[in-house]
Amino acid sequence: MKDLRTGAVERLDDEQAPGYDTGHQPAISADGRYVVFAASRSEGSSEHDQHARVYRVDRRTGTAVRLSQAPDPGRWRSVTNLSISADGTRVGLGRPGAGRHLGRPARVRPPPAVINRVLAS
Repeated sequence: MKDLRTGAVERLDDEQAPGYDTGHQPAISADGRYVVFAASRSEGSSEHDQHARVYRVDRRTGTAVRLSQAPDPGRWRSVTNLSISADGTRVGLGRPGAGRHLGRPARVRPPPAVINRVLAS
Protein backbone atom coordinates (compact mmCIF):
# COMPACT_ATOMS: atom_id res chain seq x y z
CA MET A 1 0.00 0.00 0.00
CA LYS A 2 1.42 3.38 -0.97
CA ASP A 3 0.59 6.74 0.58
CA LEU A 4 0.39 9.06 -2.41
CA ARG A 5 1.08 12.15 -0.28
CA THR A 6 4.20 10.91 1.48
CA GLY A 7 5.35 8.13 -0.83
CA ALA A 8 5.59 5.74 2.14
CA VAL A 9 5.03 2.07 1.28
CA GLU A 10 3.43 -0.37 3.73
CA ARG A 11 3.49 -4.12 3.02
CA LEU A 12 0.23 -5.87 3.87
CA ASP A 13 0.79 -9.42 2.65
CA ASP A 14 3.53 -11.93 3.30
CA GLU A 15 5.27 -12.80 0.06
CA GLN A 16 7.33 -15.41 1.88
CA ALA A 17 4.33 -17.58 2.78
CA PRO A 18 4.83 -20.92 0.97
CA GLY A 19 2.38 -21.55 -1.85
CA TYR A 20 0.77 -18.10 -1.84
CA ASP A 21 0.74 -15.49 -4.55
CA THR A 22 0.88 -11.87 -3.49
CA GLY A 23 -2.36 -10.15 -2.54
CA HIS A 24 -4.73 -8.75 -5.14
CA GLN A 25 -8.17 -7.10 -5.39
CA PRO A 26 -7.58 -4.80 -2.38
CA ALA A 27 -10.31 -2.68 -0.80
CA ILE A 28 -9.89 -0.12 1.98
CA SER A 29 -12.42 0.85 4.66
CA ALA A 30 -13.62 4.47 4.66
CA ASP A 31 -11.35 5.47 7.54
CA GLY A 32 -8.33 3.62 6.10
CA ARG A 33 -7.97 1.34 9.10
CA TYR A 34 -8.88 -1.94 7.40
CA VAL A 35 -7.68 -3.40 4.12
CA VAL A 36 -9.08 -6.57 2.60
CA PHE A 37 -7.41 -8.49 -0.20
CA ALA A 38 -7.50 -11.88 -1.85
CA ALA A 39 -4.62 -14.32 -2.18
CA SER A 40 -4.57 -17.54 -4.18
CA ARG A 41 -2.96 -20.63 -2.74
CA SER A 42 -1.48 -23.35 -4.92
CA GLU A 43 -1.84 -26.80 -3.41
CA GLY A 44 -0.86 -28.76 -6.47
CA SER A 45 0.63 -28.45 -9.90
CA SER A 46 -2.40 -27.38 -11.93
CA GLU A 47 -4.58 -24.29 -11.91
CA HIS A 48 -7.42 -26.46 -10.59
CA ASP A 49 -5.44 -26.93 -7.38
CA GLN A 50 -5.66 -23.22 -6.56
CA HIS A 51 -8.26 -21.48 -4.46
CA ALA A 52 -8.77 -17.95 -3.23
CA ARG A 53 -8.82 -16.76 0.34
CA VAL A 54 -9.78 -13.34 1.62
CA TYR A 55 -7.84 -11.56 4.36
CA ARG A 56 -8.47 -8.42 6.40
CA VAL A 57 -5.57 -6.43 7.80
CA ASP A 58 -6.07 -4.02 10.68
CA ARG A 59 -3.52 -1.34 9.89
CA ARG A 60 -3.75 0.07 13.43
CA THR A 61 -2.77 -3.19 15.17
CA GLY A 62 -0.94 -4.87 12.29
CA THR A 63 -3.00 -8.06 12.62
CA ALA A 64 -4.23 -10.03 9.63
CA VAL A 65 -7.26 -12.34 9.80
CA ARG A 66 -8.29 -14.88 7.18
CA LEU A 67 -11.97 -14.18 6.61
CA SER A 68 -12.85 -16.92 4.19
CA GLN A 69 -11.86 -19.78 2.03
CA ALA A 70 -13.86 -20.36 -1.11
CA PRO A 71 -16.57 -22.97 -0.46
CA ASP A 72 -15.77 -24.88 -3.65
CA PRO A 73 -12.04 -24.45 -4.39
CA GLY A 74 -12.31 -25.92 -7.87
CA ARG A 75 -14.82 -23.26 -8.89
CA TRP A 76 -13.49 -20.30 -6.89
CA ARG A 77 -9.91 -20.04 -8.11
CA SER A 78 -10.11 -16.28 -7.71
CA VAL A 79 -12.43 -13.57 -6.45
CA THR A 80 -13.39 -10.19 -7.87
CA ASN A 81 -14.90 -6.93 -6.73
CA LEU A 82 -13.88 -7.08 -3.09
CA SER A 83 -15.54 -4.38 -1.06
CA ILE A 84 -15.55 -3.54 2.63
CA SER A 85 -18.06 -1.66 4.75
CA ALA A 86 -17.10 1.73 6.17
CA ASP A 87 -16.52 0.25 9.64
CA GLY A 88 -14.62 -2.80 8.34
CA THR A 89 -17.05 -5.43 9.68
CA ARG A 90 -18.56 -6.65 6.39
CA VAL A 91 -16.91 -7.78 3.18
CA GLY A 92 -18.54 -8.50 -0.17
CA LEU A 93 -17.01 -10.39 -3.08
CA GLY A 94 -17.82 -11.97 -6.41
CA ARG A 95 -16.15 -14.38 -8.76
CA PRO A 96 -14.95 -14.01 -12.37
CA GLY A 97 -17.72 -14.37 -14.92
CA ALA A 98 -20.46 -13.25 -12.55
CA GLY A 99 -21.34 -10.24 -14.72
CA ARG A 100 -23.03 -9.95 -18.07
CA HIS A 101 -21.56 -11.50 -21.21
CA LEU A 102 -22.46 -10.50 -24.76
CA GLY A 103 -25.58 -8.66 -23.62
CA ARG A 104 -27.17 -11.47 -21.66
CA PRO A 105 -26.95 -12.34 -17.97
CA ALA A 106 -24.27 -14.85 -17.09
CA ARG A 107 -25.19 -17.86 -15.04
CA VAL A 108 -23.60 -17.34 -11.68
CA ARG A 109 -22.37 -20.54 -10.06
CA PRO A 110 -21.85 -20.23 -7.19
CA PRO A 111 -23.69 -16.94 -6.57
CA PRO A 112 -21.77 -13.91 -5.27
CA ALA A 113 -20.99 -14.26 -1.59
CA VAL A 114 -21.17 -11.82 1.28
CA ILE A 115 -19.09 -12.37 4.34
CA ASN A 116 -21.31 -10.99 7.08
CA ARG A 117 -19.30 -11.46 10.18
CA VAL A 118 -18.66 -9.01 12.99
CA LEU A 119 -14.96 -8.96 13.66
CA ALA A 120 -13.35 -8.02 16.93
CA SER A 121 -11.19 -4.92 16.77
